[in-house]
Amino acid sequence: MKIAISGVGGFIGSYLSDYFKGVGHEIMPLHREMFQPEHQELLNGSIAKSEVVINLAGRSVFCRWTERNKMEILNSRIETTRKIVHAINHSSTKPQLFISASAVGYYPSDGCYDEFHQRKGKGFLPDVCEKWEEEAEKVSPEVRLAITRFGIVLAPKGGAFPKMILPSKVGMGMVLGSGDQSFSWIDIRDLARAMEFIMEHGKIDGPINLTAPEQITNKNFTHIVSRHYNTKVSLHLPESFLKLFLGEAAGFLLKGQCISPLKLIKEGFTFYSPNTTKFLQSLP
Repeated sequence: MKIAISGVGGFIGSYLSDYFKGVGHEIMPLHREMFQPEHQELLNGSIAKSEVVINLAGRSVFCRWTERNKMEILNSRIETTRKIVHAINHSSTKPQLFISASAVGYYPSDGCYDEFHQRKGKGFLPDVCEKWEEEAEKVSPEVRLAITRFGIVLAPKGGAFPKMILPSKVGMGMVLGSGDQSFSWIDIRDLARAMEFIMEHGKIDGPINLTAPEQITNKNFTHIVSRHYNTKVSLHLPESFLKLFLGEAAGFLLKGQCISPLKLIKEGFTFYSPNTTKFLQSLP
């Protein structure tokens, strides 16, 4: 199968590219320069040849949310998605499936939610997710659309996890704020397998939560990680400290979403890492 991927140079995109190549698919990278007006034909040609398009492009939200950065976070998602959808809709040969990334930041930080609870949260990130998804939903009805809402993606190497566990490795587990905020995450190996599962199961569409089934708080996650590395001390990083250094973006760390991947579970998907303990046990 020919799979076109935007954001292929990023942490998740590069992993997915290697994973799909490893199981026999052909990857067609949608590089950043292809989204410039002078290279529109390259983008159109790649999409016309693909059977699946995966849209991952977007600036990282792990930064201080200045007005300029917020605009780049939003526009990097909107513009890329808009150009991909335009290319799909104007192609005589359309892909079978369009998978467009989003995030569990769409949901409120109070309560627990699955894909059948379409209550949106309030604030910058929920608004970004809503506008991002609205662009993807403009794709032709001839194309199956899956909007994958990612939790925090954890991997043995790369991404956020090595930074998160560093305090525990040196003897100090670090709880963020009160630690009572939900922490929704997914093993990157399960993310890749879930993408493949969506490709193979033609009835799955619409919003799909890509998170582990485990519902856990930041505090409990930190304690499990600390025990794994035989750490005896856990410290709370004060909310005021995070707000001082990160400003509005501190809310990303201090608030979380309690999420269930109900669609995947109902369709029979099995998780390699259904909980934190399993994930840690699988580390090399």
